[in-house]
Amino acid sequence: MNAKDAWDVAYAQLELQFDRSSFDTWLRNTTFLKEEGGTFTIGVQSAYARDMLQYRLYRDVHRVLCDVVGHEVDVQFEIHNPPRPNALDDEMPLFRLLAQQAPNYEPAPWHERIATPKRPDLPESELNPRFTFERFIVNGSNRITYEAARAVAENPGKSYNPFFIYGGVGLGKTHLLQAIAHVCQAKGLRTIYIPSEAFTNDLIASIRNKTTAMFRDKYRSADV
Repeated sequence: MNAKDAWDVAYAQLELQFDRSSFDTWLRNTTFLKEEGGTFTIGVQSAYARDMLQYRLYRDVHRVLCDVVGHEVDVQFEIHNPPRPNALDDEMPLFRLLAQQAPNYEPAPWHERIATPKRPDLPESELNPRFTFERFIVNGSNRITYEAARAVAENPGKSYNPFFIYGGVGLGKTHLLQAIAHVCQAKGLRTIYIPSEAFTNDLIASIRNKTTAMFRDKYRSADV
């Protein structure tokens, strides 16, 4: 059995041993990269997934892989994002239409935009003043998410980009997202916090009214 086959077998066994949510979140999109000197290198799609597998789930993955191989091996995880040559074809038709639709207004000449830069007005972000990091209750089940959110607030656009939080009702998703927005606004960054329904309605309206260029400018002008 070669190294890739060994990982495929371990992958199948891990799918049986992990609950579906955990497997889909952390292992579903992993990729075997190489094996050198008894060390398996597995590709993941984000730094968050890498850290979770390397520091929280390593023992389980290592145990299963060693059982499959029949002797002691090591396993490490690194970020691996292969290019997607036909990424646009995989997108929703609505967003494909947005990408293809030509703007219906003439942009200002370059010298005017440089001399008097204008940035579109951003939608109002209705932030709850109580939803700050200082008021967030941290415990064992949410500490990793909390630390990741703090990292995003300190280095927006660099740490965990994009940052996606998934969980049940009342677990603090809105609190953490608004806490990030509060920190970014305090730094003077242009920030948008908007419910997904409002964003979708804005997108649909821009397509219906043929104002997609204005839609893009409005949201791309935000820092966060």
